[in-house]
Amino acid sequence: MGASGVFWEIDTQSMRAYPGYTRRRTPWWEVEAFCLNVNEAKNLAPAMLTSERVEMFGNDRIKAIYANMPLEDFQQEYEAEYVDETTAWITWEEIKQNQDADLLCGIGAGRGNDLSRINAAIASLKQWLAEKKVETVFSGGMDIGRTRNTSELYLVGESTTKTYPLRLALTMDNTEFNDQESVIMNVIANLPVKKLLIDQTGIGRNLAENASKKFPTKVEGVDFTNATKALWAGNTKMVMQQRKAPIPIDRELAYQIHSIKKLITPSKNVVFDTERNEKHHADKFWAHALAISAALEPKMTVQFGTFRM
Repeated sequence: MGASGVFWEIDTQSMRAYPGYTRRRTPWWEVEAFCLNVNEAKNLAPAMLTSERVEMFGNDRIKAIYANMPLEDFQQEYEAEYVDETTAWITWEEIKQNQDADLLCGIGAGRGNDLSRINAAIASLKQWLAEKKVETVFSGGMDIGRTRNTSELYLVGESTTKTYPLRLALTMDNTEFNDQESVIMNVIANLPVKKLLIDQTGIGRNLAENASKKFPTKVEGVDFTNATKALWAGNTKMVMQQRKAPIPIDRELAYQIHSIKKLITPSKNVVFDTERNEKHHADKFWAHALAISAALEPKMTVQFGTFRM
C-alpha cells in the first residue's frame, strides 16, 4: 500500500508516536538466498544505489528479479522502502514538517442542518482574534459538495513573517446550500477575511454568485480547470516546502493532502487529482490550496463584513 495504512503509520510513526513496538527491516542484501556476501553488504549496501548494490552483491536470482521489475516495485518488495512518494505531489515529509500539535485552529463539522460545531469553531477563532493570539487578516477557500462529497471551508492566517497557518477548518456534510451560505455569511461577518475563493464549478455556481454579490470585494467564484488546479497545487507545495503552512495534526487532512498526484494524460496534459478509488475528492486539500492561493494575492484593506439575511 506504499506510504499509507495502519502498518505504515505504526512502522514510521509519521502521524503520531506508536510506542511498544519493535521495528526491524530485512532488505534482500541481508538474506543469504539473495546476497553473495551478507556481512560486507550490511556495511556497504545501504549507502549505494539500488543498481550498484544489486550488481556488486546480488546473486543471479535477485539480479533476474531486479531486471524484470520496475525500480519502485523492487525497492518496495525487496528493499523495505515506502516508495509512493514518486507520485505523491506533496510528500509525507513535507506534510510532517508543517504539522503543529499546538496550533490554534478552529475545527468544526456539521451534518445536515446541524451547524452547532461549525458555529462554535467560528466563535473560537473570533475569541482568539480578540485575545490577539492569531493573525489579524485571514484568507479562505471553499470546495463545494452536496450529497456525494462534503463542502470544506478553510481559512489561513496571514502573519507578518509570511507564514500561512490554518486557523479554521469547517466541514459540511450533506448540508443544504442555504445553510452553507449562512456559514459563509457568519465567517465573513465575524472575521477579517481579505479574500474567499469559492469553487463555482457545477453545483457551486449559485452559491458562489450569491456570496460574491453580498461581498463583491471579498468573495470570488473560481472554476476548477487543469490550469487553475495546477496553479493552486503549485502554490501549496511551494509554501509547504518552505515550512510556511502550519497545519494541525489531523489524520484525514494529512491523507487528503498526500492523495494528490501529478498525472500526465495521454495527450501530455498535466493533471492534479486523486486516484479514482479514493473515497473523497481531496476536498480538504483543495479548500486549503484555495485559501493559500488567496493569501498570496496582493494585499487588500480588510474590514469586517455586514449583511442582511
